[in-house]
Amino acid sequence: MLFGDTTVDGEDGRGKPTSVRIECVSPLAQMVVAAVAAGLPTLTVLISLLINNQRLSDLSRNIDRRIDERFQELSRRIDDTRDLLRSDMLRMEHVMDARLKHLEEHLAR
Repeated sequence: MLFGDTTVDGEDGRGKPTSVRIECVSPLAQMVVAAVAAGLPTLTVLISLLINNQRLSDLSRNIDRRIDERFQELSRRIDDTRDLLRSDMLRMEHVMDARLKHLEEHLAR
């Protein structure tokens, strides 16, 4: 017998047992019950940890991807602004050269 048994030897007139004999539970059964009682919650916690770890990894990859996209966009905008300023400065240089040439010609007369 694995878990033990309770037997009643007799009853009094009101239906209550007169003597009760309880057999001992085997040590193996006690160990099985203790292992199941401790193992199931532990297994549940471990599975939850693995799931949360995977979700955090996914979130981290998503955030890294979004940050990389933002930096690429920012880099593109900086390059565009630099090219625009370079072209504006070149145009201003040509205008200044034309004005200086005009002034030099006017002063040479």
